Amino acid sequence: MEKIKNFRYIVILLSMLIFLISYMDRVNLSVAVLQMQSEFHLTLEEIGLLSSMFFVGYMIFQIPGGIWNERYGPRKIMSLAMTWWSIFTILMAAGVSFLYLLVIRTIFGFGEAPLFPGNGNLYSRWLKKDEQTIGWSWSLAGMGLGPILGTILSTYIMLNYGWRWIFIIFGIIGLILAIGFYALIRDMPEQSKFVTKEEIIKINKSYENPENERGKNTKEFAPWKKLLASGRFWAYGFTHFISSYVVYGFLTLLPIYLVTSRHFSKASLYWAGTLPWIAFIVAMLIGGYFIDRAISGGSKLFKAKAIPSSIAFILSAIFIILGAFSGSPFQAVLWLSLGLGMQGIHGISVWSLAANMAPKFSGSYSGFMNTIATSAGIIAPILTTVIATYLGWIYAISFMGVLSLIGAVLWLVMKPDTSFVPGLIPSYSPTKK
Repeated sequence: MEKIKNFRYIVILLSMLIFLISYMDRVNLSVAVLQMQSEFHLTLEEIGLLSSMFFVGYMIFQIPGGIWNERYGPRKIMSLAMTWWSIFTILMAAGVSFLYLLVIRTIFGFGEAPLFPGNGNLYSRWLKKDEQTIGWSWSLAGMGLGPILGTILSTYIMLNYGWRWIFIIFGIIGLILAIGFYALIRDMPEQSKFVTKEEIIKINKSYENPENERGKNTKEFAPWKKLLASGRFWAYGFTHFISSYVVYGFLTLLPIYLVTSRHFSKASLYWAGTLPWIAFIVAMLIGGYFIDRAISGGSKLFKAKAIPSSIAFILSAIFIILGAFSGSPFQAVLWLSLGLGMQGIHGISVWSLAANMAPKFSGSYSGFMNTIATSAGIIAPILTTVIATYLGWIYAISFMGVLSLIGAVLWLVMKPDTSFVPGLIPSYSPTKK
């Protein structure tokens, strides 16, 4: 079998495609509901509940999903997860009632739960020490591309073939990707027939102690009792709760906000609904490059990740509030796009942090963080629609900006260079210059 130079870049590409499909499958409901609303006579609150129930199932399996990836390996768990959520995406097309849709959307969330913890664990095995952030920036670029392509493709399918075909087509694409991932990826680069010895040496040389600083299959459990006693560990989780409230608010409600409040046509969602996600992607790719340059140059995590993320939260707050109060619909989209873009800096920093701080337990760390963050996915659609219904969209959007200011403080409290459980898990050691 012919070896492939830098095969780990193919791993990053597959990860990006998985995130792209995952977020296409999440955003498709926000477009499909524009037709489903009249067919099933849905209220705004019911739309918010339908969006939120995905996150109930998603949250339940975050920590178990992380542990399963650590124990059984990301190849099996991530392939199974993709297969599960793709099947239940297709089943959404058979919707006959609001209750049916509610149940299927919840079970669909079970399948997507292992994705983020699994990807963190995958990267802790496959990428160099100074590639974790840029790797996540490409993965999360897929997350940003998902709403863009998902909105465009869903809108086209809905307008030409009806909402049910959105779920059928997206589900089939997911099943194909699951088969491809299982065929190409192994848990460790050392197990892959495509990886050269030179690449394995290069990965290991980037770590001072690769045995302890790289992820691998393990039957150990993270020291949960001590972790949960750490206030900084909770700050780590709640930074992502705040960012996720903003991201999930945009993901699930942006199309209906633009149509009902800003009076954009459904056809204009091709650009107005995708511009914020373009800004999100650009910010992540640029941020990932400079953050990993800082890490490869020997910077500590506080300087390389905490300070930029804190500043990004502050800027996000300013831009989102400006967008909420802007009198011009076009200017509002521009401000909101910049606001979401700044959230991308936090995203690449916090997701790569698990591999920096605890590679062996990167799945558990990521699962804990995303459990807290997923509760924002449950809360954001419901609370945003309630605030919009009773106070107006200006207040609903501005609330996202206010929360972002709290996230700026939590990043400074976290102090990521010091282990959450000193003595049991080593503190982060900067790359030697």
